[in-house]
Amino acid sequence: SWNVIFDMVARSSYARCVRALAPGGRYLMGNPRLSDMLRAGVTSRLTDKKVHFAFAGEKIEELLALKEMIDEGELIAVVDSCFSMERAAEAHRRVETEQRVGAVVLSLDQGVAGYL
Repeated sequence: SWNVIFDMVARSSYARCVRALAPGGRYLMGNPRLSDMLRAGVTSRLTDKKVHFAFAGEKIEELLALKEMIDEGELIAVVDSCFSMERAAEAHRRVETEQRVGAVVLSLDQGVAGYL
């Protein structure tokens, strides 16, 4: 069981994430589907688990705050895989599977040949 789940993967299973929460746990969704937003209200009202959602912003202040968190080591990026530009279509397919466990990176460096 988890006290907090922060989910940024669009195709995650809402039910599986809520079941994985400890009693009193919180499920935080970024950019959720409409159906999951509706379920969030029901879950929060009828159970001891709380579900919140937000949409990612792209304001300069928000991006600078993220940069500061990264610089201070408070936020660590997880890279699933790295692809050369020649393999951009394969990288896109990897993103579409929603099975990745981090960012999929396209590298401009000619020396990058495959997965990290």
